[in-house]
Amino acid sequence: MARLSSPAPRLAKVHTRLQTRSQAPTDAAGRSAFRKQNTPGRALYASRAWRGDDKGEGGLRWRILTRDMFTCGMCGAMHTDTSRLHVDHIAPHDGDACLFWETSNLWTVCASCHDGECQRIEAAHEGYPEAIRAAKMAARRQA
Repeated sequence: MARLSSPAPRLAKVHTRLQTRSQAPTDAAGRSAFRKQNTPGRALYASRAWRGDDKGEGGLRWRILTRDMFTCGMCGAMHTDTSRLHVDHIAPHDGDACLFWETSNLWTVCASCHDGECQRIEAAHEGYPEAIRAAKMAARRQA
């Protein structure tokens, strides 16, 4: 009996930008490259307007750090080492340049608060920027 041939598929395989945990890069360089490729607005952080000159001064990041007097908006810790401070977007910008540069959407947080509480808030309210904003404002230290 002769074999029947099947026609070639007419639809191409759909490639998704989302990856499952098993497909996600496990090393730091791989994660960084994946984020750079798939996160809208990531390149804005490398701009001179954000970073400033070679000393890190003059950019928007520096202006926010000085506005907030190098003090964490969550725990109140003051740091002279700016590498231990993050300028965080209160509501995620998701690549929106207007929201990225909006100074009222930026605040200074220390590395431990940024990597801990801020990330927990963003993960709990992912996809709901106003809920993230409200939760971060509720966590803001009372001056």
